[in-house]
Amino acid sequence: MERTESGTTYQRDPDRHLIEQIHRLSMADDLVDRIQAAKAEIADYRGRYDTDTPDELLVSDRTLTAEELSDVSHWRTAVRDLEYLRAAYRIQQAKRRTPSSSVETSVGDSDPASAQ
Repeated sequence: MERTESGTTYQRDPDRHLIEQIHRLSMADDLVDRIQAAKAEIADYRGRYDTDTPDELLVSDRTLTAEELSDVSHWRTAVRDLEYLRAAYRIQQAKRRTPSSSVETSVGDSDPASAQ
């Protein structure tokens, strides 16, 4: 929220939108299947273009066709989607490990994720 001479303006919090997206994904029953599909799509692009990332293809010396530029865009989206899906999976797993009653932690408790 920002106050200006003409009134108050509001901006959408991009972090909140991201968290809401990931939360919605975490409720999906087919999350593992969706992760595998995204990984397969990325592997397909890597094999097709013999490079590890869409940015490597974009900055290569070759002239890209419109279809290849479209693939770069879709590849980037697949990479982003995989990151979101993985985050959602972690949330889903944490929910399953957390009892439905309130979770209490003391000051001396350590984060189990940091032990890995």
